[in-house]
Amino acid sequence: MKKLKAWLYGIKADKWLHVIVALVVVEVLFLAIFHDIGKPAGLTMSAAITVALCCLKELYDMDSNDGVASWGDIIAGIVGIVIGVMVMMVL
Repeated sequence: MKKLKAWLYGIKADKWLHVIVALVVVEVLFLAIFHDIGKPAGLTMSAAITVALCCLKELYDMDSNDGVASWGDIIAGIVGIVIGVMVMMVL
């Protein structure tokens, strides 16, 4: 348990922010737009759009001087998407 706690504390706040934002985006897209087309298709489409948004954000960071592009941010976004989809599957 101590190793898990140390690992979780070692994750930077930026990565947690990417997880939370991706989780919220995938759930909002599903609930607001894709809920009418059915759960499997709606979850798939909202997850695909959110992955695209995560990648576009990192491409923007790569092109601009405002941020630093990172594969870790994309992975954190995908983790948030997976958590969000799992939550929506239960509901």
